[in-house]
Amino acid sequence: WDIPRCEFDASHGVKSQAQLDLLIAFFRIAQGMANGFRYKDWTDYEAVGSQGILTSLTSTTWQMYKRYTFESYTADRLISKPVNGTITLTGTGTYTINYETGVVTKTAGADPTAWIGQFDVPCRFDIDKMKATVDSFERYSWSSIPIIEIRPE
Repeated sequence: WDIPRCEFDASHGVKSQAQLDLLIAFFRIAQGMANGFRYKDWTDYEAVGSQGILTSLTSTTWQMYKRYTFESYTADRLISKPVNGTITLTGTGTYTINYETGVVTKTAGADPTAWIGQFDVPCRFDIDKMKATVDSFERYSWSSIPIIEIRPE
């Protein structure tokens, strides 16, 4: 692969009947593996400092990326799901952000130079079977709820 793909497991979150009911409803609405959704990876959900970079697409549009640095190495991650209300762009122009693609468009003034803020990861369930169980009175579990990042096209 050109880029790594994250995998998650959300099974630890089912602690009550109400939580199980919500998860089953969401799983059915997502139709298992069929439909993607936004997922907040609480270990990596924001760009701070100089991490938020913009790559030019056209003379008036830029794609958001997060830059990771380790010693002299860098890797850039495409950000396609910025979180509305958390993004700050630097530059002296006016801009719009497409929160479904991470594309920034200049409407007037200077080019944007960077960004900070939060983002979600486009994901889908990596199973088509519900494996919820009742362990004991008011104790529920779902052995594994694998979630996988959807690769950008």
